[in-house]
Amino acid sequence: EQSAAYGTLRDLFDSGDHHAALLYGVTGSGKTAVYLELAHDCFLRGRSALILAPEVAIALKLRRDAEQRFPGLPIFFYHGYQSQQQRERTFRRLAERREPCLVIGTRSALFLPVPPLGAIVLDEEHDGSFKQEDRLPYQAKEVAWERARRHQALLVLGSATPSLESWLNAARKKYSLAVM
Repeated sequence: EQSAAYGTLRDLFDSGDHHAALLYGVTGSGKTAVYLELAHDCFLRGRSALILAPEVAIALKLRRDAEQRFPGLPIFFYHGYQSQQQRERTFRRLAERREPCLVIGTRSALFLPVPPLGAIVLDEEHDGSFKQEDRLPYQAKEVAWERARRHQALLVLGSATPSLESWLNAARKKYSLAVM
């Protein structure tokens, strides 16, 4: 099932007809491994990948998994609890960068100037923390959709309990569906 789900996403990525896909799989089914393989495919094709998690602890685990699986791959980590100096340093390094990389972070990483994007992943896409309601209100899924469209990148929404909106979009064929 993991190989089939990855194959579906890889085929979407390879087709150049980049749009959105819902990766539906129970907890522990291996969604993280699929995300990382897709990120590696992006890197091999000269494109960057952005993986977003709903909370810092999940993002940290994603970063550790990526570093173990792909030693030497340029990985940037970004979240709102870092110091202002650290966030600014990461922003500047990415703004100057032309080579592909992997960026892992929380919702705010969506606004980083990532070199040419091949894929954007929202892990646990149903989580309410992807929606900001104070200051500048936005829904990360909508911003990711537009950013993926502009970069002709693949948007992957992963969840064991997808939002009703994502499930309906997959049922209506607006999103592709990969099941594990």
